[in-house]
Amino acid sequence: MRISNQAIVQKFLDSIVDIVSQGSSKRYALMVLNKFAQSRAKTFPFLKLVHIGFTKIRIDKRIDSVNPKLVGKFLKTLVDQLFSHLFMLLVRRKIPESLAKDLESLGVITK
Repeated sequence: MRISNQAIVQKFLDSIVDIVSQGSSKRYALMVLNKFAQSRAKTFPFLKLVHIGFTKIRIDKRIDSVNPKLVGKFLKTLVDQLFSHLFMLLVRRKIPESLAKDLESLGVITK
């Protein structure tokens, strides 16, 4: 069963922050994600519901009303433009299988 947009985005971004912060800092990882999200706000207006601060990420539950394919398109854009294939393999190993299946169904990651 597919989980909510809110849960998918929250868990996926938190996983990315956890992995990136192992090689730098959490604050740096959050800053990079925030800058990327700000630069894509016109293309993905629902990003106003994604709040990336200096210490955490908060996703407004209203994101659940957004078409999941559009959310997936944003996450895929994030992956393709910021991260390597190797990094995504690391993410794939760290996230729960249920989240991986949802991300696969949205076209964000592959098996």
